[in-house]
Amino acid sequence: MKKGFFLSLVIVSVVSCSKKNDLKSVDAIVENIYATSVKLPFSKNGPYQLFDENSKGLWVTSPGTGPDEGVFVQFEEPVFITSVEVDVVAESFAYYRLYINGMESNDYKWSQKSTDINKQVRTFYLRIIDGKGFESGRSASINSISFFNAQGEKMELALPEIKSGSVKASSSLEPVASYSVDFLFDSRKDFGWADGNSDRNGIGEYIVFNFDDEVTVDALKIWNGYLRSDEHYKANERVENFTFGLTDGEESSYTLQDYNIQKVDLKQALTGKSFTLKIDSIYPGAKYKDLVISEMRFLFKGRPFVLSSGGLEKQQKKNIEAKETDELYAKLIDRRFLLTVSETDNYIYQSLILRSNGSFVLWFVSEETGVSRSRYADGNWQIEKEGRVKIFGRVHSIENHMEMEDDYDPYGGKSSEDEDSIARDVNSIRIFHDYITVSSDTLKSGKGLFEPFEL
Repeated sequence: MKKGFFLSLVIVSVVSCSKKNDLKSVDAIVENIYATSVKLPFSKNGPYQLFDENSKGLWVTSPGTGPDEGVFVQFEEPVFITSVEVDVVAESFAYYRLYINGMESNDYKWSQKSTDINKQVRTFYLRIIDGKGFESGRSASINSISFFNAQGEKMELALPEIKSGSVKASSSLEPVASYSVDFLFDSRKDFGWADGNSDRNGIGEYIVFNFDDEVTVDALKIWNGYLRSDEHYKANERVENFTFGLTDGEESSYTLQDYNIQKVDLKQALTGKSFTLKIDSIYPGAKYKDLVISEMRFLFKGRPFVLSSGGLEKQQKKNIEAKETDELYAKLIDRRFLLTVSETDNYIYQSLILRSNGSFVLWFVSEETGVSRSRYADGNWQIEKEGRVKIFGRVHSIENHMEMEDDYDPYGGKSSEDEDSIARDVNSIRIFHDYITVSSDTLKSGKGLFEPFEL
């Protein structure tokens, strides 16, 4: 992992359906929940509002964004869901698309509330689909999302409870805002904390978790390593042995295997306001000496809770304020760039959003004679100097080439689907970085990641 990356993300607004000492029965435990874009303040417009019957709020995207934004929910264990109801704010956007366990569904008009699922579900993602760019003051909004069980009853969910406090690391990779320990609790395994000593390994680094109110912890769940992709995981250091306990109190030693997600049962339940995790040994990275933990959960009686210092919300607010004084920020941030080309032998659809939370998303689809390509890229942006923006993260590319053993004759009685034609697929996920140059009228990719956008 290289220095100098600007990393910021939407804070995940979460709420618990349980009380500390009265854990009532629920249909499913939600392990991760996040929205790709949230309008400030998060307490009013975050994704947890979608599942809180007592809330008067709703999920609202940051003004200017909407299309290609979405909400992600991951259950602790797969749960059978018969249907889902999506209550959209009337005409807030045109369509939505569901991704169940990563598999893409059809598009549904905003007014269609109920959709059948009828399968075991581990992950659910709702993506907003709209063929237009949004004006700077416009957001997309959803009132609620409801899941139904095999009996046709609305499911009761336990979401991770959010606890206020502060979190401090012994070091974080510069710039600190890019690799803050706040990312341990954002529900996105693609982002995380990295230690700040790139010239030596992460042994001896530590994190102090300070809660405003007393909590009890009996287990930890740790997303070990940099889980943005397999390449990221192998390139960076992971935790092997660590100690955890009350700050200035007794600590116990624990071991993580060299794989990504693990639950660690504490040797005894701990109650207090301040806890410390210290790294005692590491699994070395193939390229970098940056130790990374992507995500963490505290557990009590099987229910997860997280710590929030409000740091990620502050970072988004800072970027939004920059739009008031910086012309480049005003031109690029929280705006959807869209390009569509539809010709006889050439089709292109691409969409790019640089979000005020510091992340970006690119969707790209093209079809030419014999070749189809799709590309999804996400990660983070950093304005390095006037007229140039650095983006980095992962890019997922899929290409399909139709290869003919003989030249295709349209009048020869054969088709491109005959056995003498071979479909060759290329499917890859890789680490990437690119530079976007901005002129008075265009937005260009330095490495050809996308076709130029018109400003």
